[in-house]
Amino acid sequence: MGYTFGYSDALGAKDFSVDLRQHFPRPWRNTLRNEFVFIAGYVIILTIAFFQLGENITDNIDDGLFFDILSKLIFNIFFGGLLVISLMSIYHELFHASYYYGMDSGSLIIVQGVFTKRRSSYPLNKITDLYMNRGWLDLIFFLYNLNFSTANDMSYNYGRISGLSRDSAIGLQELLTRIVAEGVKYEQSE
Repeated sequence: MGYTFGYSDALGAKDFSVDLRQHFPRPWRNTLRNEFVFIAGYVIILTIAFFQLGENITDNIDDGLFFDILSKLIFNIFFGGLLVISLMSIYHELFHASYYYGMDSGSLIIVQGVFTKRRSSYPLNKITDLYMNRGWLDLIFFLYNLNFSTANDMSYNYGRISGLSRDSAIGLQELLTRIVAEGVKYEQSE
């Protein structure tokens, strides 16, 4: 399997790396999963608020004023909700597009974030475990998370490439397992 060299992540200082996103891409279903959680939560909160407000208004005012207030409220909730959902959708698309994972000078690099970036670097020779897991939303959207750990406690929280397809997760796990087991290093050759 050939790897593309020469790509550097946005925060990296070196010109040499292997962009693992090209070989093991994250599907756009991951964006849908994130939006699903937000939309479902938003609908539940608005439904509860709507029924609470409806009970309080009907006890205190006449029917004509109630329907006038209710129609304005529904209009504002509907278009306000569309605006918020659209902005969150744009944010998730940008997050997905800017999520980088690759290898650079013997380390696994993960860069994530839209407005503020977090760059994590894990030396390949320090990775002790590679495992996949799935949450209930991952099952619905057919996604996998590839987790890895090092001796550092921070790898438990951040040592994750989330939202991979089954083939990408298994392929990436096999590649990293082989690299870690054999001590293969991807370094720039002259």
